[in-house]
Amino acid sequence: MAHRCRECFIPEDYPRVKLNRGVCNLCSAITKKQIENSRLIREKSRLEFQDILKKRRKAKYDCVVAFSGGKDSSYLLWYLVKEYGLNPLAVTVDTGHLGSVVLDNVYLVTKKLKVDYEIIDAVFLFKIIYKKAFKEGFFSERQGLPCAICSQLVPNIVVNFALKKDIPLVMNGKFDPENPRLFDVDTQDDITNIKKGFFGIISNARFSSLVYASREKKSVLPQIISPLNTIDYRENDAIRVLSKALDIKDPKQFYSLNTLCFISLVTIFLFKKKLGFNPYYEDVSRLIRWGVCDRSKVKRELEETERRIAEDPLVRNSICRFLESLL
Repeated sequence: MAHRCRECFIPEDYPRVKLNRGVCNLCSAITKKQIENSRLIREKSRLEFQDILKKRRKAKYDCVVAFSGGKDSSYLLWYLVKEYGLNPLAVTVDTGHLGSVVLDNVYLVTKKLKVDYEIIDAVFLFKIIYKKAFKEGFFSERQGLPCAICSQLVPNIVVNFALKKDIPLVMNGKFDPENPRLFDVDTQDDITNIKKGFFGIISNARFSSLVYASREKKSVLPQIISPLNTIDYRENDAIRVLSKALDIKDPKQFYSLNTLCFISLVTIFLFKKKLGFNPYYEDVSRLIRWGVCDRSKVKRELEETERRIAEDPLVRNSICRFLESLL
């Protein structure tokens, strides 16, 4: 078994990782100046966020929230309702691979917070795109993670929805402890890449109506912002708040292990089989490094997830059936 960084848990056999006296090169690279810059950016984001809320247009809904049912977007909904008194419209994009726990969270959180929600059916879109992506080897280190598909498409589907509803603010549960900027410029900028990358996979009309048709009729797009970047976000604190606010006896339903998309399990299986490592270690180790997640908790969840993929016949059979459906 490979040695692991004693700070962030990333294994030494992960690509581009080296250990020196038990600490990886990624942890060693963080400086006091970076930490201070992060704090200053967060403070700037907080002030920008408060200014946006003061100037927002009065309407039935103050904003659309991209709501996945995981702990981050659930905490964001709670934060907007309880801390700022906003009336958000929660929007969940159904890719066809959301787990039952996630859907349970969607109903529970929106009901407890008395927030309206809508589920956008995008199953047909993702079924076609994922089939092509996996068949063409999207599980290679060179190509990146299949998660990149969702990270591009889902935000733009939500923006398209907000434009149809004439709601000028879109908020998401993204957070970046290193560079906590408020404005999500990636979603603003990547529509050109989406057009190039996905045309030819699915017919223009169906793809257009769901992903970007409304923005071509409007000259002004909604502001897309990440409010969690305005606070010193901590995963354990978020789960503790949600458990109390929603009267949840078992907070494990918000653990990453239970809210993982099925495609993530398939990705881990393929990466481990073909490349020998779990590709999500890089992201979670970064969150540990910046104090967002607890090392011991993440370690347990990652090990349990890998154990389920390797040993649980139900999980293995589901993965195998999915891969066979791509042939």
